[in-house]
Amino acid sequence: VDPWVGDVTPDPAVTAAIEPFRTRLSMQLDGTIGVASNTLPRGSNVERLGEVAIGDLISDCMRTRYNTQIAFVNGGGIRAALPSTYAPMNRMLRRPAMGYAMGPPYDLVAGDIYEVLPFGNVVVTRTITGRLLYDVLERSVSMLPAAFGGFLQVSGIRFTYSPMMPAGMRVRSVTLTGGAAIARDNTAYTLATSDFTNTGGDGYTMLADGTGASRELMAAVVLECVRTRGGAMPTTDGRIAVAP
Repeated sequence: VDPWVGDVTPDPAVTAAIEPFRTRLSMQLDGTIGVASNTLPRGSNVERLGEVAIGDLISDCMRTRYNTQIAFVNGGGIRAALPSTYAPMNRMLRRPAMGYAMGPPYDLVAGDIYEVLPFGNVVVTRTITGRLLYDVLERSVSMLPAAFGGFLQVSGIRFTYSPMMPAGMRVRSVTLTGGAAIARDNTAYTLATSDFTNTGGDGYTMLADGTGASRELMAAVVLECVRTRGGAMPTTDGRIAVAP
């Protein structure tokens, strides 16, 4: 339910009680961390059906932070567009919402990242064999054309799949970003993903083998990455493709 604040007269006692907390939160979450050239969309299941810019950003940030060859994040864990609906107190910022300066471009704040990744998931690093990676990617595209929260946004690899094939037989090819083919064998690669996925969430039971090192809060990793980059762009590069 979206509240229509303009139709409600605020209760002065509640407003007074909330204000100190809002002020403290603003000190942590309202600081600008960069600029988005436009909105990085999420919603209407786009992140559960195919590659999206915000998914590329999150997975790239994890891979960069831990210097792994591969990273992936489940689309269902991405809970907001960027910029999000988070409402910083500074109304001079350029934001999509009414009451702020107009954009694009848009100013990104720390609170946006915690809207995008609100679940407190932690990054896990581990190794993954080519054989296991194929199994993971088959799971990722197994529900298409239906939207699936476990659809993976990836980094460090490019893969093609055929939605016309039976589930479990859809992945046609997988390569590292540089072009080297990944075979369905026991060659090991380094991976960063979320603790949710690594413990079997969304049906990724093949990853729930008890391996992996817990790292930092995923939101903190992405926040610092966006700050270092100076922002984000709503672009994709074709790392997930439908086979002809």
